[in-house]
Amino acid sequence: MSKAPPFPSPKIDLEQHVTPPELASAVLWNAYLSGHINGKIVADFGCGTGIFCRGAELLGAEECLCLELDYDALVTARGYLERAEALNADVTSSPLRIVDVVVMNPPFGTQRKGKDKEFLLEAFRLARIAVYSIHLSSSSTIRLFSKLAQQFGFTAEIVTVDYRMKREYAWHRKRFHEMPTDVYKFVRVIP
Repeated sequence: MSKAPPFPSPKIDLEQHVTPPELASAVLWNAYLSGHINGKIVADFGCGTGIFCRGAELLGAEECLCLELDYDALVTARGYLERAEALNADVTSSPLRIVDVVVMNPPFGTQRKGKDKEFLLEAFRLARIAVYSIHLSSSSTIRLFSKLAQQFGFTAEIVTVDYRMKREYAWHRKRFHEMPTDVYKFVRVIP
């Protein structure tokens, strides 16, 4: 996964950043060990260049569906993925069917407030088993997302990690920028 391609032309309004391969690997490994990847139908919302679906393919997902609004990024993802289906669509009006698991690194909501919540609500709507999602670390976000998870019938586990973001845009001065992020594991409660 360290060979995941960069965005051909990152778009700030979509908050595009390559998910660090170490972080993507850790999220997917946790999902795999929880029985949420092998033999499952996995979706990656806002897939970018495809790092989560590529990892899910390697870990034995039955099928992986990439959903990405940016056509240029989707073309790059299609070249990186082996068998995943890549759809050019907005997550908030997605043509997807119910899937087993959603794994995503959605926009953090810094450019368009609430965009991260929109992604999460769609994931709760479509995920039959679990949702794995990365968000900026914030106590108010943890409270909000934990409450939403409960309303949609999910439990929530949260781990705070440093997100090491590479320089993507011309105005970035440092080669890397680290920021605290929360990795959420939401698991649907089966009555």
